[in-house]
Amino acid sequence: MNAQDIIDKLNLEPFEMEDGYYKETYRSSDVIPVQVFQHIIITIELLVRPFIFY
Repeated sequence: MNAQDIIDKLNLEPFEMEDGYYKETYRSSDVIPVQVFQHIIITIELLVRPFIFY
């Protein structure tokens, strides 16, 4: 199994900020009322590509 197999199997979406892929797996319905409503819990699966230094 390679990285692309995992991306396909988990239906991961591109996550450019970390040069990888992610999928949100849970978002609580409870929120904290601050300037913008913040969910108390959000969980994700994250697959990040290895960094290559030159």
